[in-house]
Amino acid sequence: MIKQKIIWTVLKLFFYLKREGFSGAMHRVQRKFIPEPRYSTWYKKNGVFKRKGSWNIREIHKLNRNIDIIFLEDNISKKTISKLDKQIYKPRGIYSNMYAGGGEYILLVQGNVDFEIDALYEFYQRIRENPAADIIYCDHDIEYSRPVFKPDFNYDLLLSYNYIGNVVLIRRKQLDFIRVQQQDKANIYEIIFQLIEIGANIDHIPIVLYHDMQECTKENTIIKGIIRDHLIRMGYNISISNGIVEGTFRVRYKLLSEPMVSIIIPNMDHIGDLKKCLNSVIQKQKYKNYEIIIVENNSVEGKTFEYYKYLLKTFENVRVLHWKKEFNYSTINNYAVKNAKGRYVLLLNNDVELIGENVLAEMVGVCSRKDVGAVGAKLYYSDRTIQHAGIIVGYGGIAGHAFLNCDGNINGYMGRINCCQNYSAVTAACMLVKKGIYEAVGGMDTSYKVAFNDVDFCLKIVNKGLRIVYTPFAEAYHYESKTRGADDNYKKMKRFNQEIDLFRSKWGKYISDGDPAYNPNLTLYKWDFSLKK
Repeated sequence: MIKQKIIWTVLKLFFYLKREGFSGAMHRVQRKFIPEPRYSTWYKKNGVFKRKGSWNIREIHKLNRNIDIIFLEDNISKKTISKLDKQIYKPRGIYSNMYAGGGEYILLVQGNVDFEIDALYEFYQRIRENPAADIIYCDHDIEYSRPVFKPDFNYDLLLSYNYIGNVVLIRRKQLDFIRVQQQDKANIYEIIFQLIEIGANIDHIPIVLYHDMQECTKENTIIKGIIRDHLIRMGYNISISNGIVEGTFRVRYKLLSEPMVSIIIPNMDHIGDLKKCLNSVIQKQKYKNYEIIIVENNSVEGKTFEYYKYLLKTFENVRVLHWKKEFNYSTINNYAVKNAKGRYVLLLNNDVELIGENVLAEMVGVCSRKDVGAVGAKLYYSDRTIQHAGIIVGYGGIAGHAFLNCDGNINGYMGRINCCQNYSAVTAACMLVKKGIYEAVGGMDTSYKVAFNDVDFCLKIVNKGLRIVYTPFAEAYHYESKTRGADDNYKKMKRFNQEIDLFRSKWGKYISDGDPAYNPNLTLYKWDFSLKK
């Protein structure tokens, strides 16, 4: 037994070396012995102390002073003003009226904040790097202790709450499109939504440039009104309620009708799991306009086919297709989609059990938006730990599930387990996609027989300019890979490594650039959004 464990450990080490390289494999070893860094320690190593070396003082004195600072509230501390006086890149002017000054850009500030000494310098440098940017925001922390490392522009997370924060740089000419009636009612959250509506280019600086000394709060009714008015202007019929996390919100998209959903379930034996899966759809879901397509793939048990006969006899909206070749998840789903009648397709594993009665309604509502290509659900293991809450490209050197194995009752970093938001990918274990989009991107790449087919598929959708949305309001249990089994023998590991190589060759730049739904200050070798060591 001990000998087998040693052999298996050595095999895993070789696997991690192959998948993640030497540094990635060493990370897996180190994290068992080296504790997570405290933010205070991390800040000293990565904050303004480290950035001083990149300042060109002579160049700074020659820079145009084209940034005005606008304070939207009156409760600004003397300390904040004194910090602005010490900025290495001086503002053109400091005002309390949004339309005052004459700089090309304005830095809007709401609430009581304490700036880093190079804050304006970093904003100016980003303007030079990306002159097309109309809005620029940055990372921050709360009272020098709680870091908020944000994703790049994340529309659905912004609909959940103002993750962008209380400091944002805006191109002055954009003010012509902002409808603020009274200066004392101006709100960064509302201004950002108005600029989104005219197609503003939004950029993000992943550096802590200010410290919130007092969290800026607005009444829920005001924030709900901002979100509601924005979505109504965008043409959506919606309702808004409080979210799971305090201070966050849930948007429900009302459907005038129920478009047909084709639910595709590959299956090989394991009818106990299949029954549980089907019952969670047929007996529980309020949304009724669907068809179920079971793709039979090399079952051998007689009771499986007896169950198929029962389903076909009992339910008019159930079909069984037969795929007699070897298991290839991509090929099987592509085959089923060609035979699907629905406007939407729900890819569903046979070992998934939907929780509650509104999973289909929630996913179809979100996917009905014209800017959305696919929607994923919040999945739990049987012990209620997280199996899926979105996918981060770059995790473990390739891609992995956000918050994997975390307690299903926690909200996670920035509340992201329980907020609707955009990711680069979601798992196809429970993924809703418009059939037209599925076909437009060429379906799933059949080179990925088992792994990474869903990530590759989602990235193709993203490349079409559409959003991938994760919603925590569609929940399910995923008993994961019971039919197929684990990748625990040489043949399966060889296939898995081939799929890794294929994914890297195709999406290597996406991995190296960093997932826009993540943040470069966070580690890629744990799934809980820990600080990078």
